[in-house]
Amino acid sequence: MNHRLWTLACVALPALACNLSSLPLIPTSQPQQPESLIAPALTETSVTTPDIAPSVTPPEIPVDPICVQPASPDPIPMAPFEEFPSLLLEYLNAGGSAPSLLENLENLGIANERPSVSAGDLTGDRKIDVVVSILEPDPQTFPPPGALLIFTCLGDHYILTHIELSEVFLAAPRILHLQDMNADGTAELIFSSSICGAHTCFESTQILSWNGEIFVQSLVGVTDDLPFPDLQVTDYDLDGIYDLEMTSSGYGSVGAGPQRPLTRIWEYNPADGTWDESQEILGVSNYRIHMLHDADSAARKAEYDVAFVLYNQVINNTDLLDWTDRDTERLDLGAYARYKLVVIYTLRGDVERAQIFYDEMNNIFPVSSPQRAFVDMASDFLDGFSQGGQAGGCSAAHQFAALHAGAVLVPLGSQTYGYANPDYSPLDVCP
Repeated sequence: MNHRLWTLACVALPALACNLSSLPLIPTSQPQQPESLIAPALTETSVTTPDIAPSVTPPEIPVDPICVQPASPDPIPMAPFEEFPSLLLEYLNAGGSAPSLLENLENLGIANERPSVSAGDLTGDRKIDVVVSILEPDPQTFPPPGALLIFTCLGDHYILTHIELSEVFLAAPRILHLQDMNADGTAELIFSSSICGAHTCFESTQILSWNGEIFVQSLVGVTDDLPFPDLQVTDYDLDGIYDLEMTSSGYGSVGAGPQRPLTRIWEYNPADGTWDESQEILGVSNYRIHMLHDADSAARKAEYDVAFVLYNQVINNTDLLDWTDRDTERLDLGAYARYKLVVIYTLRGDVERAQIFYDEMNNIFPVSSPQRAFVDMASDFLDGFSQGGQAGGCSAAHQFAALHAGAVLVPLGSQTYGYANPDYSPLDVCP
């Protein structure tokens, strides 16, 4: 964290004990948690008191979502970056609205990407809270640093409750979504910071939730390994509980090789109040190498009927796309697919069918063939299996692959198909 951002943190949050000027402290008592009133972003509404008919039971007193009565305060002046948390707080407490605050930030040139200001009930007190994302004016580094600020309502005024500062090499955190994601009556805040290389950008995304006293990070796991991700908040069963889905769009470099989308899903865990990674889903692909990856995945899970079909597609489907030289790739991947068919037919007890594929390999790939190593690995597997079953066969295949990595593993891995595709290890060849 650079010196200016550290100073900003000290000024903004007195809890850091930096012996600098103080702002109102965060309350330590948990606010009452009635039903939520989530306001649309950048809007403030008032609730008109209805006519009340006589009743034995006292009626519920309507709650006004507005924290501070609207006014027209003076525009926010330009100032050093570390002073903006105080200036924004003063503006809100003087009656400034979320839309007028946004206009001020844009006029000053410190508003982050829209929506740089968003409003809603984040604490469950049925009062409007305000989230702001600002950039440092005249930044000395790229991407420009900045901060994400959360101003919550306490009675009839705002306090600065939370601040997220830029991390080194990451862009200023920006607001993505503000909505109730777990049907508890309070909104969660989804924010993200981007980091870009020469060709590809990634996102470090997080969910903030109110635990009754402070805002806590609620997304378990990482997102910054997904290139150019697309983020979706989904509720397919319409139960009011939302998942977070992020789908990679692929690396922006030809060196990545053939690519396929990867969707990672986080589901809400009510026991911990967190969103936990639940599954990863690979998108469909017409590349032969990706068909081979799917076949291997099925074989590892002992889904042999699926593996049989997919390995045969690798061998025989002329419509699949090839990344390298078409003839060489079909020979390399076809040889490995036939080897795997020898293995899984043997494991299924179909020795006759395993022998058919082994004999086919012998005929197609003579001793002088670059793919002969796969025939020899199949031979070692069969010898090992005859002596020690699956453990003996796989051990022999693992040893062969380790000793002949250039002929067996390199034609299947990232050196051939680019860094977006996995490398093979000796353990991957069996089962």
